[in-house]
Amino acid sequence: MKEFLKKVYLFILFIFSYFILIYFLNLKIVHETIPNLEANVVILGASDIQGAIDPSYFRSARNIAQMGEPYFVSHWKLQHLLRNEENKIDTLFLGFNNLYISGRYDEVLSTKFANWSTYLFRIIYPIVDFNTVSELEVDWFNFYKLKFKYMCLFLKVNHNHFIGKYANYNSQINSIDNFMINIDRHYYHEKEQSPISIIALKNISAIKQICVEKNIKLILVAPPVHANYFKKIPKKFIQYFEEVKASFEEEGVLVFDYRASPYADTEFYDSCHLNGEGAKRFTKKLRQDIENLK
Repeated sequence: MKEFLKKVYLFILFIFSYFILIYFLNLKIVHETIPNLEANVVILGASDIQGAIDPSYFRSARNIAQMGEPYFVSHWKLQHLLRNEENKIDTLFLGFNNLYISGRYDEVLSTKFANWSTYLFRIIYPIVDFNTVSELEVDWFNFYKLKFKYMCLFLKVNHNHFIGKYANYNSQINSIDNFMINIDRHYYHEKEQSPISIIALKNISAIKQICVEKNIKLILVAPPVHANYFKKIPKKFIQYFEEVKASFEEEGVLVFDYRASPYADTEFYDSCHLNGEGAKRFTKKLRQDIENLK
């Protein structure tokens, strides 16, 4: 019996040691493989900006936005990327829309959004910094389960799935009639309006501070949404957006607000995303407006 228990103990010790070893090797890989974007202009945000700004219209630009990306994730991404001194970012385009300040985004890592949180955990596990979002509701079991899977079970060469790319949304698909579905998903929970997100304001301010410290020009960009969607955004989100916008403009941050700009139905993928054709027109307009300020 003693011999059997000894073997069990040694087996458990071996397994535990293996997990620890793999974790620290993966951690080393994470620190040593921070992506070099090879771009001076970086575009961060959620799927609206991911599909709105075509980086090919700017010199040395990368659109690394991703679907469902709250400001605290954009904050973590920027913070992580700047640890690689080869990243010479001089301009940051950051998505800026009513949705970003909705309290719905404060719940994306919770059990209320199991699919969304699982998707995010799978891409952000190497860059999370929960110290910056202590108020956030997190599905800790799911987070640590996935982190264990990706950091402890086997060696991974690539941990950089948090780097998105420009989404050229299909111009043959048009779902603008889904505006009420999106309004409900973005600003309501069980028919009650979501609160304004204090976490969003805290993290966009942190992004601004990083830009100041690193001499990066921050440009906030609100791409067009369909008129039917814009009209249904609850008033408190419109009003708070204008307050935040004015505050950043007073601090010298460039804000380009195209939310209510007239774009044809055929230039939308759905009620809150431009398609490829709309993105071409929008990116050219944005570039021209920036050049006009020089």
